[in-house]
Amino acid sequence: MFNFFFVLSFLFETIIGAFLPKIIYLYFPLNIFSKLTPIPFFDQFIRMAEKQSGEVVPRMDMYAIILFAIFYMTLFFVIAYQALKRRDL
Repeated sequence: MFNFFFVLSFLFETIIGAFLPKIIYLYFPLNIFSKLTPIPFFDQFIRMAEKQSGEVVPRMDMYAIILFAIFYMTLFFVIAYQALKRRDL
């Protein structure tokens, strides 16, 4: 059941993110959680691509990523707790 919701949220988040500006898509939950494990040399690749294309790619600092991840985890925990509390499980 959890896998179904994960796949569904990944699908919806990707579709919605395609239509929104990149700066807004940076703050989506799955995007934030995926950035908690940084890819080695990713910053160098981004800088090289920016130099070649001249386009600036929006990025977030690691402390902001951690703060948003804690916020989303707390939010999801509270929602799950309230749902379980209402069902009296």
